[in-house]
Amino acid sequence: MTVTDESGAQEKSEKLKVNEPLNVGGTKLYLVGNGYAPVIRVTDGEGDVAYEGPVVTIPTDSVYTSSLVLKVPDAAPDQLGFVGLLLPTAVMDEGTMPRSVDPGLSNPVLIMSSYFGDLGLDNGESQNVYVLDVDSLTEMNSMMSDNGAITLDGANRSAELPDGKGTIEFVDVKRYVGLDIHNDPGRIPAFISFVAAFVGLIMSLFIARRRAWVRAYVGQDHNGVQCTVLEYGLLARGEDHRLGAEAEKLTALWTSLWEDRGVRDFPLNSSDKA
Repeated sequence: MTVTDESGAQEKSEKLKVNEPLNVGGTKLYLVGNGYAPVIRVTDGEGDVAYEGPVVTIPTDSVYTSSLVLKVPDAAPDQLGFVGLLLPTAVMDEGTMPRSVDPGLSNPVLIMSSYFGDLGLDNGESQNVYVLDVDSLTEMNSMMSDNGAITLDGANRSAELPDGKGTIEFVDVKRYVGLDIHNDPGRIPAFISFVAAFVGLIMSLFIARRRAWVRAYVGQDHNGVQCTVLEYGLLARGEDHRLGAEAEKLTALWTSLWEDRGVRDFPLNSSDKA
């Protein structure tokens, strides 16, 4: 494939393979399928080209026998529809059904049935582009009709449609690929968020959580002198033998802070310590 990383950049050639995505500026392209797209030209009954271009087919087996559906709503005087098969390497033995024996384009052949009528595309309802509803159409060509199926190959590239409905021509065969294009700019922020959440979970499992309540009020010491009384308590979620030692550390902290402010007599209500 020819790749340009950004506008104005130099083109470069890259290979796209199954399970080997192509990275273009942070966007990854995955190869999810491939097949053939025969180029078909349809001329309607009034002599105008109603359709010309590639028609994507769907491979149905390992030798790329591919189903084809073509809808031509712009044909006149009637809309046209075609269904059939593309055989990449066709073998057409007398008395047997035509088949492909190899996925390569050694002998491509189109075998189609044709219909005319209302394709149902003018009423605004969505349709599957790979399915042709023939219930409201009139058959012109098929293997079961008197006109037979349309068979186009390298020697016989075009065919006349019955009743002056026009012609159909097998112009060429192109290749196509199915791509899955993936761009995830939020991948790194999402990974960082995951790591942060995981670390937080680990911390919550292994770091002991405790609550502390502190209350200060005006009271009297053992000499009847007015002073500030400080009460505090600690609580753990479960049994924790370390609470006693931490209570003593809090006592030392309060005492140190009080002495730094020039207060020597610092009554503590130790009866509320837990």
